Amino acid sequence: MAQPLTANEKNTLGMQLTHAIGKAMIDGLLPTDEKQREVSDDVLALIDNIQTDEDQKEAMITLAEKWPFLSEVIQTTEKNQDTIEQIQQSFQNRSKPS
Repeated sequence: MAQPLTANEKNTLGMQLTHAIGKAMIDGLLPTDEKQREVSDDVLALIDNIQTDEDQKEAMITLAEKWPFLSEVIQTTEKNQDTIEQIQQSFQNRSKPS
């Protein structure tokens, strides 16, 4: 079931993507202003349009297909989401009566 993303989760994702873009610029993966604007526009559209964790997964996959250097952010995001889901499941199991 899709879970809504909080403003803090969106901000964290935005910071992670911004860091990855900065690193890509330093590494020469975005050599032109046009490419830098294009990836920035794509990321801003992503942050503005996602509402749930499922939206985030789909958008991040699409983003990484176009911008492979963002795949590290996607992997980190997926690992974090898996951990959150495991914790939630653990709490749900504890709260069920025996």
